[in-house]
Amino acid sequence: MTRKTQKQNESQLEKIVIERTQKIIGLQKRIEFILGATKTGLDIIDKNFNVVYIDPEWKKVYGDPTGKKCYEYFMGRDKTCQRCGIKKAFATKLPVVTEEVLAREGNRTIQVTTIPYKDENGEWLVAEVNADITEHKKIEQALRDSERQIREITDMLPVVVYQYQFMPDGTQKFIFVNKATKNIFGLRQDEILKDFSKAWSKILPEDAPLVFESIKKAVEEFKPWAHDFRLRKKNRKVVWIQGRSIPKKIEPDGSVIFYGTLTDVTEHKTQEVQLEKYRQHLESIVKERTKKLALSESYYRELFKFAKESEEKFKAIFSKARDGFLLADPITRRFYMANKTMCQMLGYSEKEMVRLAVDNIHPKENLSDIIEKFEEQARGDISLITNVPVQKKNGAVIYADINTAQIFLKGKRYILGSFRDITERRKIEAALQMSEDNYRSIFETASDAILIRDIQTYKTIDANRAACEMFGYSKEDMKKLYIKHFMTDETGYTWKEAENFYKLAADGEPQLFEWLGIDKAGRYFWVEANVKRAVIGGKYRIISMLRDITERKRLVTMKDNFMNTVSHELRTPLAAIKEGISIVVDELEGEVGSENKNILNVVKKNVDRLNRLIDDVLDFQKLESGKMPFRLKKHNINEVVEECCQVMGGLVREKKLSLTLDLDKSIPSLSFDKDKILQVLLNFINNAVKFTEQGNITIVTRSEGKWIKVCVRDTGIGIKPEDLPRMFKKFERIESATGQNTGGTGLGLPISKEIIEKHGGRIWVESRWQEGSEFYFTLPLNKKNGVKNAEKNTYS
Repeated sequence: MTRKTQKQNESQLEKIVIERTQKIIGLQKRIEFILGATKTGLDIIDKNFNVVYIDPEWKKVYGDPTGKKCYEYFMGRDKTCQRCGIKKAFATKLPVVTEEVLAREGNRTIQVTTIPYKDENGEWLVAEVNADITEHKKIEQALRDSERQIREITDMLPVVVYQYQFMPDGTQKFIFVNKATKNIFGLRQDEILKDFSKAWSKILPEDAPLVFESIKKAVEEFKPWAHDFRLRKKNRKVVWIQGRSIPKKIEPDGSVIFYGTLTDVTEHKTQEVQLEKYRQHLESIVKERTKKLALSESYYRELFKFAKESEEKFKAIFSKARDGFLLADPITRRFYMANKTMCQMLGYSEKEMVRLAVDNIHPKENLSDIIEKFEEQARGDISLITNVPVQKKNGAVIYADINTAQIFLKGKRYILGSFRDITERRKIEAALQMSEDNYRSIFETASDAILIRDIQTYKTIDANRAACEMFGYSKEDMKKLYIKHFMTDETGYTWKEAENFYKLAADGEPQLFEWLGIDKAGRYFWVEANVKRAVIGGKYRIISMLRDITERKRLVTMKDNFMNTVSHELRTPLAAIKEGISIVVDELEGEVGSENKNILNVVKKNVDRLNRLIDDVLDFQKLESGKMPFRLKKHNINEVVEECCQVMGGLVREKKLSLTLDLDKSIPSLSFDKDKILQVLLNFINNAVKFTEQGNITIVTRSEGKWIKVCVRDTGIGIKPEDLPRMFKKFERIESATGQNTGGTGLGLPISKEIIEKHGGRIWVESRWQEGSEFYFTLPLNKKNGVKNAEKNTYS
């Protein structure tokens, strides 16, 4: 070679080096741009916790890391963190995910993914990818706290607390109930919420029409509902239920929402019935005896004795009642008698109570209205007044429902008042209102766009601030729009196609998908949509949580382009190297010594291995991103097995193993991608050869119902029980029988798993240490269970 030619070659080589260097610098800048755009931090740490690399955005915040440990640089500590993910990653050689709080950045919460790897010198390092999850954690905690508080409050109560909806067509349903439904109805919460008729069927047939009419009247007048009715429990026992509720709002569709309680008042009703029975009996006796009073003095004494006995019975029932009872003069409003429960409720003794009147047990500011209601009760115009403030002896105010009846004692008329303390019920109603207010606050301040839609028409019922900003409409305009107004006319992304997702969500199946949206100005942008059904305002609604991912999609495209570039930049020189080695080994350019030829063959094998590693990584990327094409055609699985055996026969014979086929000839042809299934079988057999030193490898096919099953069985070293869960994980490599690592990317089995699952089948392994292993997969005989539209060569 002349000096001139040598200089030309050196100049050409220098030019190539400069070009490659510029490309590498360009790729590095792209990566740093992607990290900055996605607000993701990246750093690299060595085994001594020294910061080897820090991305530029973090360097702006924390400064130059030279000479500093990672815990000193990021956390301001003088020793490693208590839950150090770096230690664990170095120890296990597996990725570790932890959460950390960055005090120097206003206690920002990040999720740290620590990934161990070897550098070009064989030294172990870890790369840390840090994602900001601060807002996500805050919103999660707020929602959990709000829901937990209201559940804890209501579930401790013995009465049923509920939200109820009455539709214009007369249909009814519960929106919310607490656990007390089990005691009252004998039904669980989920049973009642799912099917209102189960609860309604418990009402006695003769009471049901009256209950319905009372509810309908409360709805029409938009007034509190109060009605007592009977239920029949599973044990055939009939109980009395006191129903009370307050209307809260009228929905746009005309339905009315009530908040209320249902209380078992069987004992109270039994006492009332007995009291009424004695009262009526006493009245009839008094009338009858009065007419005959003049007949004889002995007859009068007998009547007096009976009346006295009846009064004593009344007093016994009166004193034992669980509700508070007061007997008042309808004219003077003074109390004639009070039971023990009433005295305890207000804090007075019985002697103190009979010195008081209606005017003394109510707050002064409410007294005029209460006296007016008392007079209506005394006249018999009404019997029940609700939410009445009652003042205790110590000045505290409670609230009660007061039900009245007229009663005669010793020939004089009194008003019997039954007091039911509803103070706790009012607190529950207030807590329900507070929960609704909390929901509204979270809804409006959420950073993601949230749309609430009608479950049938998909019309927008409500939209938060972020949704209005995303689509460019005011809240009033948003409420006039349907899903079609937010969708494009692009094929594959029309509102008709999106409607399928909303139908599934309306049936209770949450949907997560990416879609092409359009704003008021006509701008197209990508959104990630999380669509689910939820109860809001007492009705089932569709909630759409939307996040603009246009930038993320752009970055994903950049990543794909980056991978394609890397693939091309690696494969081109490898192809040239392989071809050059082949020319030399084949002695096309002159003789090569046997020793040199052996060295070149080793180099060639490593080039082939590197090509396979690149193919594995790219195949797995395509499978994960859904861009791997599946071409389904009718094939016979036995023929594919036989073809695989021909390919692998040389490798099996080289290790002096035997290969046996046990094929089910009755298996029919079925639809699958022949190349992909062949890849799975080659992977299984290659693993079997690697881990089997002597004996045989058997391939079995069987037809089992709607499936065909394929098994590759070997007599090798087997798999340790602790290694079995790792077999189909990415980048996992199991040691061979000799204790040496077998090489490869650790992607062969994960790729096989993706291929089989895309076909609608299942893949697994069974093994006994020191005895051998069996690798299985199944494929469906019905192609509908396989890859959708695969016969059209579309992507999975």
